[in-house]
Amino acid sequence: MFHKFVFQTKTERRLAVFAALISFPAIYGAYALAADTVKTQVVQDTSIFSKIKPDVLAIIEKGEADFLARDPQRLADSVTEDFTWYRVAPDGPKLAVQGRASMVKMLEQFFNADAPAGFQSKVYRLGMVGNILVQVEVDKYDSKTEGKVEKTSLELYEFRDGRRFREWRLTPTNSPFDK
Repeated sequence: MFHKFVFQTKTERRLAVFAALISFPAIYGAYALAADTVKTQVVQDTSIFSKIKPDVLAIIEKGEADFLARDPQRLADSVTEDFTWYRVAPDGPKLAVQGRASMVKMLEQFFNADAPAGFQSKVYRLGMVGNILVQVEVDKYDSKTEGKVEKTSLELYEFRDGRRFREWRLTPTNSPFDK
């Protein structure tokens, strides 16, 4: 009934319906164009970042081999003297280790006291941007204090002079995107 007060004649009402029908594709088209514009920001070819120079890859793999050998002293050579490691959790970043000697001590404790020989880790290298390596790590082990542990994290390694000087471990939480 409301439309009879706004559009008093039958012709006005027909023109309003016609205008609505004509404008719908235009409005939808503008929306589709805007959505298409947003999609063009996503680049499908990520190879520019997924290729790691062979000399840099050798440094990374040496550190991983030393870790798998459970040798904190050898691993210490792959980090700078002022190495820092941050754990980023929902409550923000926390300094986990500062300095090469502290890293060795922490790894000795981890290898000897908490994580038994059954430690397994899978590393998914996502790419490298400048001096920053980006990877996902999935660690599994039986902890003497926590029981069976499986931790997935996003790792950022920053390199300086051929060694790691900062490491950022971001531990994800449940996300609305997981549902």
